[in-house]
Amino acid sequence: MISGNLRLILLFIFYCFYSPLFAENTLPPLGVYIYERPPLFNIKDTDNISGIIAEPTAQVFEMAKVPFRWRITSSKAVLKKLEQNTQALCGTGWFKNTEREKFAKYSLPIYQDGARVIMIRANDAAVKKHTFFTHLFADNSLKAGLKKGYSYGPYIDDRIKELSPQVVMTNQGGEGMIRMLLKGRFDYFLLIQEQAEYLLSLPDYQSQIELKTFKDIFPGCFRYILCSLKTDDNIMHRINQAITKLKLAR
Repeated sequence: MISGNLRLILLFIFYCFYSPLFAENTLPPLGVYIYERPPLFNIKDTDNISGIIAEPTAQVFEMAKVPFRWRITSSKAVLKKLEQNTQALCGTGWFKNTEREKFAKYSLPIYQDGARVIMIRANDAAVKKHTFFTHLFADNSLKAGLKKGYSYGPYIDDRIKELSPQVVMTNQGGEGMIRMLLKGRFDYFLLIQEQAEYLLSLPDYQSQIELKTFKDIFPGCFRYILCSLKTDDNIMHRINQAITKLKLAR
C-alpha cells in the first residue's frame, strides 16, 4: 500500500514533469537573430538591446513564455540561417514576401512602419524636383542606393523592377549610406520615416542631408517575426497569441 504522503509526492512529481506549465518553462532558449540597425535595433551588447522592433519582440516572447536569447549577426546571415533550416530559430522585424514564405514561418504583424521616404544631400534640386516615386525611379540621371538583399515593400519593389532606375548596391548601414551619399556614390537612398528621423538627429550630418517625402506614399508595411520551418507550430501559436494580447500593429 502507498501511504498518503507518498501518494502526494508521486502526484507532485508527475505534475512537475508532465504538466504543460513545466513543459513551457523547460523549453531551450530560442535564438532570435538581429543586426545593428538603429532605431529598429540599438545594440550595446546581448544584454542591453532596445529599439522599436527589439522591444515589442522581447515583450512577445516573454508573454508567450518562450525563452529566447538575442543573437547578433548581419541581415544577410539571418536569411541564410532561415533558409538552411538546421534548427529552430527566428529573426524579427522582417517584411513578408512570397520568396521568404517558401522557407520560413511568419507570425502575426508586430509593427507597422511609418511612410517610406528618401535621404538626399541638402538642397539637391535634381532630386527635389520629383514629387512621385514613379518619376524619381524613371529619372536615369539619378542613382539610388539600395541595400543588398532588402525588400522595400511591395509598392517600392515593384516600381524599381518596373522602371529600372540606376542603382548602387551596398551592405552599409544607415551612417555608411550617408557617407556614400555625401561622396556622390549615389543621389538618394530609401528608408523608413523612423530611421530617417534617427539619422537626421546625428550631429555629424544634420546640415548636410535632408529627408524627402513623396505624394505616392501609402501606409507603411507591416513587420513580422520570421522563424525557421523547424520551429514548432506550438511555439508559433503561442507567439501569435501573445501578439494578439499585446495588440501590436493593429
